Amino acid sequence: MRAFTTYIFGLLFLNCAYYSFSGGGLPAHIRTVSVPSLEPGEAQVVVPGLEEELTEAMVDALISETPLQVVGGGADALLEGRVVSVREDPFTYTSDERAQQWRLRVVVHVRFEDLIKRKVLWEDEIGVWGVYGEGEGREEALDDAKKMLAEEVVRRILGGW
Repeated sequence: MRAFTTYIFGLLFLNCAYYSFSGGGLPAHIRTVSVPSLEPGEAQVVVPGLEEELTEAMVDALISETPLQVVGGGADALLEGRVVSVREDPFTYTSDERAQQWRLRVVVHVRFEDLIKRKVLWEDEIGVWGVYGEGEGREEALDDAKKMLAEEVVRRILGGW
């Protein structure tokens, strides 16, 4: 039995040894990116300035966490998108079934394009969210959603997913 177990673990090790955890990565020729403000979409809940705040969070993350330089024009790549939806839904309830916390959910359609090779590297809808308590403002929930979006965009750009 021990020999069989050793054999199985050996096979697993050999199979895993050739697996790469790196995605496609950022193409070497992409050094600059342009990030226009996200376009507004239809929203169930109006959050003034949401598009600008989400765009600013993505730009800040690109500057601090990637080798890319964010430029206004003449960029190697384009990161663009639009807010698809914004919703507020009850998240937790009190014992008498009243909403105690609310979840602010934002869905953003994002597209990252290689402008040099004229190729879309990835495009997807990304759902992010934050939670706030009854009677509290949405600012903390919105901050969580912005951070989550920025982290996901950077992960996809650097990971090539």
